[in-house]
Amino acid sequence: MPYGAYTRKQRRLAAVAAPRKKITSDADGVAAGEARLVLGCDIVVAAGREALGKMREGHTRSIVNLQETPTAGFALDPDLRFPSQELRTLLEQATGQGGTDFVDGTKLATGLLGDAIASNLFMLGYAYQRGTVPVSAEVIMQAIEFNGVAVAMNQRAFLWGRQAAHDLASGVPAAKKKAKRR
Repeated sequence: MPYGAYTRKQRRLAAVAAPRKKITSDADGVAAGEARLVLGCDIVVAAGREALGKMREGHTRSIVNLQETPTAGFALDPDLRFPSQELRTLLEQATGQGGTDFVDGTKLATGLLGDAIASNLFMLGYAYQRGTVPVSAEVIMQAIEFNGVAVAMNQRAFLWGRQAAHDLASGVPAAKKKAKRR
């Protein structure tokens, strides 16, 4: 996926988080500076030009997975360093002081549930518990059931994400303990 590109799922989530009255002709439906939530399951995409353009200091909240997923550029240049701190700084500047939560969602979800794919629902649960997702937990749980894919794992991931937002310290030892059992 090119730097800064969105998946359809990310566009839908961003559109849900945007105020309805300010929709523009942008293909993704979120006007510049109008995203209320940027749920970054990939820090490179979350700190990309397109996503940053949707953020506004004091208005946008971003919740970002710290998992470092290298882009194609890393395969072409083995000496390339992952720009973690630079990406974090860009996100913090875009949302303002206290506007971004960084969560090691992939590590926690994998430790707790045994599969990195659980990190997406883990991050959604975290965002929900922070009060940034404008639908009820019941609706999210029903959507997971309706999707019909790894329902039990995805529902547990959502609940663990909520727990982590409430008390991150409780999730870390549990993830380590479960990972050791595997």
